[in-house]
Amino acid sequence: STAFDADYLGYIYSREDVVRALNKYSGLVVFKKITSGEIAAKLAAGDVLGYFSLEKGSEFGPRALGARSILADPRSLKTWSFINRWVKFREDFRPFAPMVARDYLSKYFDCDGSFPYMLEVVSVREEYRNQLLAITHVDGTARVQTVDKGVNESLHDLLLNFMDASGFPILLNTSFNVRGQPIVETPCQAIEMLLSTHLSGLVMGDYLVEMGHGGQISLQDILSFSPGTKIVAETSLTGTIRKIIVSSQGKQTQLPSYLFQILEALDGEKNVASLTKEVPENLIA
Repeated sequence: STAFDADYLGYIYSREDVVRALNKYSGLVVFKKITSGEIAAKLAAGDVLGYFSLEKGSEFGPRALGARSILADPRSLKTWSFINRWVKFREDFRPFAPMVARDYLSKYFDCDGSFPYMLEVVSVREEYRNQLLAITHVDGTARVQTVDKGVNESLHDLLLNFMDASGFPILLNTSFNVRGQPIVETPCQAIEMLLSTHLSGLVMGDYLVEMGHGGQISLQDILSFSPGTKIVAETSLTGTIRKIIVSSQGKQTQLPSYLFQILEALDGEKNVASLTKEVPENLIA
């Protein structure tokens, strides 16, 4: 039957939807145009990127297949550990699956055919297991997804560009969410996950979105703390670092000393009027 050849059945968001989301978070993110080759080069260099398709609707089914995915280099166990700990916030042992350009499936995996829904477990060819550590299970298998040019040309092109950058037409592909939360659906939700995790960036169509203020907070920012958030000062041989730590996600944001003093005073229900005298006048709201 040709009535169903892919499960990208969700709503397809437009460039205008992305622009509205970028405007909402304009004080926190920056963005620029990016090509498929540039995305591949970033992934090969170790970046972990959220991937939000503007050509495909969100996936209907149990797997992220490139419409709402987190993509990364499949070669290093450090990638596996980093995504589990700092992006997905889940147990270290949980594995990740590969997506591969359909044309190259049998070269790297002991099988042939088409596996577009990432539902079958196959063997990684033994000669490549130590080169594809981030997507190879301890038993030498992987839950593989094949990407066909006729079904998702942009993703297929990205895989071929990644092969040019790394030697492998394969990417680590995991769902675009944190543990216990649904997969992101809207552009705003995708940006919110970028802001609340250690993703390197977010690809939305031909835009790359990145954190815009370098982790610094000023008095113009509105701070809303989740349960478990701590404000700490750590002293080392090089000086004192003051920061906010979101313990549930491992996120850390550095604070200027004057803002730390104000928040510390507020936490102790003290009068902060005298502290603001030390703050530069142009930063006092």
